[in-house]
Amino acid sequence: MSSTTFGLFAYISGTPTVFVTYYHLSPQRFAALFGCVAANFILCSQLNIFVVRRLGLNRTLRVATTVYLVMSLGLLALARTGFGGLPLLAVVLTLTQGMYGFMSPTGTVGRYAHAAHAGSASAVLGTMQFVIGSSSGFLLAWITDGTPVPMAALIVVAACGAKIADLCRPRKSGEI
Repeated sequence: MSSTTFGLFAYISGTPTVFVTYYHLSPQRFAALFGCVAANFILCSQLNIFVVRRLGLNRTLRVATTVYLVMSLGLLALARTGFGGLPLLAVVLTLTQGMYGFMSPTGTVGRYAHAAHAGSASAVLGTMQFVIGSSSGFLLAWITDGTPVPMAALIVVAACGAKIADLCRPRKSGEI
């Protein structure tokens, strides 16, 4: 969860530079694009219940972290090459950030599986999630070069962390 929040904060911190400064979007168009990404996140979080019912918690996380990693690598490739320009970068970024709508609620349910410690787990994990997440804003400010590359690179770091965390999660025998 902390790594996906890292990616979310990299997106929130990086998009004004990417879309307003680099791609010269007006503030109104930037707001509309930002709203579309938020709407996609909300849509994905609403669809999550249907996916979890069909695939289960573990498979949903496995698929979501894999898609997040693949999409973030695509985002970085587009940011580095400029292929497709703003339209393709915006679509891939929207789809990439939509995965947070699957990973966040599913990961939250999974991490509170041990009800006896749910209160302590919530406090510690919530603090970790936002401390690690907010650190991406500091990193982005330090490495920004006015292009989409630093934001995309930090989202890839987040996706790698999410995938590693998913692969290291304890599972009950027989679960995928």
